[in-house]
Parts: sequence; C-alpha cells; structure tokens
Amino acid sequence: MITDKLEKHLQLSIDWLIKSKQPSGGSSAYHAPLLGWIKPYPETTGYIIPTLIDYHHYAEDQLAIRTAVDFGEWLLSIQSGEGYWFAGQHPPKKQEPSVFNTGQILFGLISLYKETKDSKWLTSLDKATEWLCSSIDRNGYWKEGHYRGFNPTYYSRVAWPILLASTVLDNDTYRNKAILVLDTLIKKRNPNGTFSGWGFDEHGSAFTHTIAYTLRGFMESSILINDWESYGAKTERALQKFYTLSELNNGRLDGEYNEQYSGKKTYSCITGNFQIALCLMRWYEKNNDLRLMNSASKLIEYSVKCQTSTDSILSHKGAIPGSKPFWGRYMTLRYPNWSAKFCADALLLFLKLYKKESDRWDIEES
Repeated sequence: MITDKLEKHLQLSIDWLIKSKQPSGGSSAYHAPLLGWIKPYPETTGYIIPTLIDYHHYAEDQLAIRTAVDFGEWLLSIQSGEGYWFAGQHPPKKQEPSVFNTGQILFGLISLYKETKDSKWLTSLDKATEWLCSSIDRNGYWKEGHYRGFNPTYYSRVAWPILLASTVLDNDTYRNKAILVLDTLIKKRNPNGTFSGWGFDEHGSAFTHTIAYTLRGFMESSILINDWESYGAKTERALQKFYTLSELNNGRLDGEYNEQYSGKKTYSCITGNFQIALCLMRWYEKNNDLRLMNSASKLIEYSVKCQTSTDSILSHKGAIPGSKPFWGRYMTLRYPNWSAKFCADALLLFLKLYKKESDRWDIEES
C-alpha cells in the first residue's frame, strides 16, 4: 500500500533525526562521510522540534517527544541574555546574533509550550520575539543579524513565526511588526511571480530551499491573518510554475532557479523538493485542486528514493542528502538534518491528507 511505503520513509526520517542528537545537546547540522556528525545547529534544532511533536501525535512515539523536549532544554541553555541565538553551529566561531536562526527557534518554543503548558517556553519565546521585533526599523528591515549582510525575501519565514508568537503571547505589537516586514518584502515580487532576493545572494539564482522558504512564509502568514490576497495570492504564479515544472519532469525540480525561472539542471535540491511539495499541499488545502496533490506526490516520490535504507560507512540509515547527485551544489556530500525534517513534514502532511480524502482522490494503492 502507498501509505505503508511512505510511513516507512517517515519512520526512517524520524529515527535519523533522533540519532542526530549530540552529547552536548541539539541536533547535528549534518552528517558527512568523512567527518561524521558535526556540531549541533540551533536554527534547525528549533524547527525540528515541531516535527518530532507532530510525529509523536501521529504515531504515539514517546522517544520523539522526549527528544523534542531535550532539544528545547538545550536551546534555553544557550539563548543570549538579550533573547537571540547566535548564527551558525554551536559553539559559534563568532558570537553574532542571527535574525533567521532566532526566528526558526520560535517554532520549537511555541510547539513545546502548546504541548506542555510550561511557562519557561513562553518566557523564552517572549524574550526572543521582543529582540526580533525591537530590531525592525520603520521601513520593515532588520538592522542587524544577517547571514549575508542584507534582508533576503525569505525573511517572510521569520515574519510567520512572529505572527504565531503574537497569537500565543496576545501581543498586537509583535503582530504589527510582522505585517510591516511582510509589506516590505512583498514589494520584491517581480511581474512573473519570482521574488528578488529570495536566495542567499541579493541577485542571481536561488536554491529551491530558500525559494520555498519565501513562498511558505507568505502563505502561512496570510492564513494566520486571514488575508490571502495580500500575500498568499502573490505566491500563486510561482507555485503554478513549479507545479508545471514538476509535472513536466516527473517530480524533479532543478536545484536552483534565477528570476526568469531558468534552472541549474545539473542537480536537484532534495530539501527544496520536499519544501515545494509542502507549499503545493498547503495551496491544495486552500483551493482543493487535485493537480497540486498529484504534483506534490511526484516530488515526494522522486525525493524519498534518495533516502539511505541501510547503515554504511557513508551514512546512517534514514539520511537524506542535500542534492541529487550527492555531489550537487546544495550541501555537497552532506546529509543535512533539515533534509530529514522537511521529508518528515511532507510525509506527515501527505499522509494526513491522503487518509482524509483518499476516496475523493481515487488513488489506486499498490
């Protein structure tokens, strides 16, 4: 059955994420054949937490929830007095605050508070959100804490958790700051639906990883404020393009695209494939267009084939590479923890929708 196969991949991804936990705390940023597990990464540890909690509810997996709490405890222990987390892996080479890392950790704190109702997660969340919002200027830009020295459009994925935090904390100031950021970033949309600055560089090509960050941030923010037209609708042209590209290539997207949708065909960004699939499924939940689910299923099917099924000297069972082929330009020769995270997220959402609507989809199981 299709669900049995997908659940096996899901279990492998979760097991690998649990295995990525380091003795010092946190999830290793990636596993590499020659280096093994490397230092933990606060940013991705933060947004892996809700994945583990979601899986706990899906499969009643107690180790998943214990690992999520352990990851959260570690994040509390390394939070700065001002409320932010440092850039990069921990311990960092340079102690520089990070807007994006801090924003992604909000996801974990919110999930842990909702799960446990322990006020320590709320205290940390408020401190982190206060730092993020106090750093936004009147034009909707952050003044510090950048990865590459500018405000990329994928900061829409920072506005999204701030909106979530504003709801949990009942703080309209935070909500208004997030909307200010979104209003600034949405202006970077090009007539063809792409966004300037949606990659790690202000101009040029962007990995599908950061493209999906950008689109998902706008989509989820629109859903939270119940205003699809302002932001969510502005992603539809790009989503339609990636839907079409996925269909034409049987679930494979190029690893990166420029602002004219010209792709880098030498590799595929596996992480980005899962993330684009998530965007298509979230859009499907909005408009019930079955073609979107078909495209998402092809992206997932293409990408899960990259998952390792056995332990070897190269990787641990369940690892998912950054690129296909393994030497592709995104996370070259590495198995990042966020590949496994977004694989699990995509599978959890697909399985949820499948079990809810399989009769209407009329999918033949095999």
